[in-house]
Amino acid sequence: MFNRIHGAARITTALTVAATTAVVGLGQASAATSAAPTVSTHFAIVAPGASAKLVSEKQLPGGDYTATWKVGGVSVTVAGPQGSTVYVTQTAGSAEIRVTPPVLTFKSVQEARAATSEYVASGKSIGQDALAVGFTPTQVSAFQKPNAVRPNFPIGGIIATPCFSVSGDSYQAWAKLCDRQIWGESISSGIYVADQVEGSGADSNPSEAMAAIGGGVYYPSANEGIVQWSPTSTVNFGNCGTTKTFTVNLPGLGSYSSTSTDCPGSLEPTGLPSAHVFGSQFNTCDTGKQVDGFASSDVAFEDWGAQVTPQLTAMVKWGC
Repeated sequence: MFNRIHGAARITTALTVAATTAVVGLGQASAATSAAPTVSTHFAIVAPGASAKLVSEKQLPGGDYTATWKVGGVSVTVAGPQGSTVYVTQTAGSAEIRVTPPVLTFKSVQEARAATSEYVASGKSIGQDALAVGFTPTQVSAFQKPNAVRPNFPIGGIIATPCFSVSGDSYQAWAKLCDRQIWGESISSGIYVADQVEGSGADSNPSEAMAAIGGGVYYPSANEGIVQWSPTSTVNFGNCGTTKTFTVNLPGLGSYSSTSTDCPGSLEPTGLPSAHVFGSQFNTCDTGKQVDGFASSDVAFEDWGAQVTPQLTAMVKWGC
């Protein structure tokens, strides 16, 4: 589970398990004769110990895709670049989704500029990806604020905006997450990449409280690592509607932040002191209260020529 990850070891173990499990999707032929596809032609899904049933899939404006699956008692939805791999795990009291987007490799600043120019020219946006996985228009408006989005400048262009959701507890407990990935200053040895992670979650089961929601980013390669992060320590929230902002300084671009507006509980950083894992987890035992933002921001450094391989995670736990 993502909650309270200690370094990269637990995620590496999960990837090892996933590698030995059959992957469904990415163009595999379907034996079904109906018009509705039974496997995704744009994503691969791995669900150890469970079968994944594709519910829907479609293309979004600009070329991203969205798909929804039922996996045992869990529902997951993904919106983002085709070629992503989706991992789903569940227990009696938790559900987690992990998404690995297609690998990018930047050998020069010219290639980084080309990637961000392609994103802008395609018509993709974090707004349409967020709406596709169930964020509200109000939340999407917050995602689309002009925070470090300067695609026509030499630095500050968006690389990708993957979004996804996971639900369990008879589909009553859920967590949603979006990550706006941008690149900042480049130096002789590599490039800085930032993640602005924002999410929401709740448990609508009136007899059971949500215990925790969270999410974050894992950079597995030895040639990439997280050099800044926020929050850096546990933050306590008081009354519902309390807002906190978590800011990092993306070299060459300036401040870059994400925002949480939460009910009573605490938001804690997860993953550190590992140089490759960072995220946040909101802990609460309130019943029927929606968490409008579990947020975190980080900056990673990538060597030129290294594979940019962020793996994104969201999880929800229920029952206190």
